[in-house]
Amino acid sequence: MYMKHETYPAALLELVTVANNAARAIPPLFPLTASVAVNPYLGQSSEPISHTAARMARVSGSRVVAPQSMWADALADGDINQDDLDAAMRIHCAGKTPAQQTEIRQFLAGEDSQTPEKLPGIAELAAKVSGIDWPSIIDERIGIWAASYFDTGQALWPAARTGGPFIAWREFASRDLTPEIHGLRGFGAFVAATPRSTWRMLGRAYETIGITPEAAPTVFHQVLMNLGGWSQYARYLMWQAELAGENDTTTVELLTIRL
Repeated sequence: MYMKHETYPAALLELVTVANNAARAIPPLFPLTASVAVNPYLGQSSEPISHTAARMARVSGSRVVAPQSMWADALADGDINQDDLDAAMRIHCAGKTPAQQTEIRQFLAGEDSQTPEKLPGIAELAAKVSGIDWPSIIDERIGIWAASYFDTGQALWPAARTGGPFIAWREFASRDLTPEIHGLRGFGAFVAATPRSTWRMLGRAYETIGITPEAAPTVFHQVLMNLGGWSQYARYLMWQAELAGENDTTTVELLTIRL
């Protein structure tokens, strides 16, 4: 990723690379003016489905494949019959022993071994301790800013875009009293004291939170998933920029904002 006007240490450059990879794990959200069919797992196209399933369970609590109960219901209702099972066995179970095939049949009719559960983030943990719904507050405040920043002509007061998303959010958040009203004392002053460099702020957040190099890819992916449609729209901007042979840092800047 291109860094402007400053020299950055190698460790920070490596961290930005991890953040950029996490951004690519987010599927782009195309506007209604584009007739494009989007693969929601575009960012995981290089991984086996088992890895993708485990990753998406951790970062979003979502399933990649249908639950076993759906197949069990289909079997019970006759939507899947013995001929269907036999055909599937011939295609997908060639070489398996009869005992293994029996295990597969039992698995299809069995109960789900577990329900995906998203790993909690700091906001969720803080909510449990404080009784304040910090995840919703964070989503609402970032959403208010983002709706204005990404506006294409509908907003009465569009947000300034000078300096990019992080600088624009920094100006907004340093004057936003809502977090302090909810109990986050000194929030405005904290934001005003942050580095103006997105990348240095990313590095500071990484160190302050105590993220390890091994955990960073999953943490960054989860943070972007928590931003929902905003990170997907930012990923669309990256997609468009890359088609033109250019670079767009909006997704990673949103990651920095959320961290």
